[in-house]
Amino acid sequence: AGRPEDVERAAAIELDRLRVRGLSALGDQLAVGRCSALLMLGRLADVDAALSEARSLKVAADAGALLDLVEADLAIVRGELERAGALIARVADSQSAQLPEVRADLWFIWALLELARGDLRAAASRAITGLGECGEGDSMAITRLTLAWWRSGGARGDPVPAGLGQPRPVGAESIALVAQIAAHRRRSPQAWAKAIAAWALVPAPIEVLRCRLEAALDARDLVELDRIADESRAGGAYGLSADADAAWRAAGGRRQPQRTAGVLTRREVEVLAAVAEGLTNREVADRLFISVRTVGAHLERCMAKLAVSTRGAAVHEARRQGLLTS
Repeated sequence: AGRPEDVERAAAIELDRLRVRGLSALGDQLAVGRCSALLMLGRLADVDAALSEARSLKVAADAGALLDLVEADLAIVRGELERAGALIARVADSQSAQLPEVRADLWFIWALLELARGDLRAAASRAITGLGECGEGDSMAITRLTLAWWRSGGARGDPVPAGLGQPRPVGAESIALVAQIAAHRRRSPQAWAKAIAAWALVPAPIEVLRCRLEAALDARDLVELDRIADESRAGGAYGLSADADAAWRAAGGRRQPQRTAGVLTRREVEVLAAVAEGLTNREVADRLFISVRTVGAHLERCMAKLAVSTRGAAVHEARRQGLLTS
């Protein structure tokens, strides 16, 4: 039916039953479904906890790859593009990437990463490749990849590929996906309103914000773009908030969008403070007793939250906002 609240609730109950019976290893696919549902519901902190629980199970290779893709999707929402790229590369290099159920999700998340990077050509290419590999019966994968193409190739004005039709909806999520595809094709306020309403019924708050962002950009509504950026930051969707800030500037905004002091965590401030001293990522890792990879993830998140693209710019912006005192 495409109702993530029902999926999450049912999966959590069944996972508990399996745990009590000592059969947790049989719940790996349930764990994947639960993590995906939580992400769609916008409960990002709960996704972290659910992923940690799922990783503690003895999961099969295909479930492990699907968990990597859910985590990559989460990283994209948070603006942690380096982390997302590493997870996607791990799946692409694994044997599980040859499985149809993994491959379809892989191409879709890969297209989302290229979209987040601003590379519309690459995103369209990933979407088309994925569509070419999807089985005819995998309607959800086809619908998602069709949307990815309209967000990339459609936005570039590319000719519509042969065979790229209008998918038939079969549940709440696919109804919302089809409505969003229609909105990207028509670019009208009415079409965006229908897509927003469809995602709200799922409910999928992050997708609602994405559609609101596109509608506000079309209307050059600076107030709404500022509001979307604030709501995205409040929900932890820092990648989306950075997109909203970029859209604000593209729509003609001339001042810096307002930001909320205190958006950085204590650890992120510690990492930025060390970078401000001129330390390399390795030196920061040694000082804070964390891995270089973790330092990179913290910096990715800082840059997304502060809507900048370099370490130095993150330090400068954090100082400007009073988040760093020296």
